[in-house]
Amino acid sequence: MTFLLLFIAYLILLTFLIFYAILYLKGAEIMANINLSITVDENQYQHAQAVFAFLGTDVESALKKMIERAAYDEYPEYVHLHPNSETLKAMQECEDILSGKIPAKRYTNVHEMFAEILAEEDDE
Repeated sequence: MTFLLLFIAYLILLTFLIFYAILYLKGAEIMANINLSITVDENQYQHAQAVFAFLGTDVESALKKMIERAAYDEYPEYVHLHPNSETLKAMQECEDILSGKIPAKRYTNVHEMFAEILAEEDDE
């Protein structure tokens, strides 16, 4: 009986070593896992569960996929930037300046611009 247990342990160890060698030879990286804990509103979580269930997955798997995509893509497709009101106003002001609706001084180079800015600071 002892021989049989030792033989099974040997086979398990040998299988693990072969599996590790295959991964190593193929250049696969063995990554360490971490546990992640987040706090979200219960109603939002329940709504997200329903949405992801409709899509055939769960919240945890969807978050894991998003993290994996973020690790490999510099700008994941699921990220949508929504500018706040201050940014929207600044963007509109830029468009108005470029279109000529708002008069603004133009500079031919950055040195001229900084010289005027620094001169204005010295006057104050």
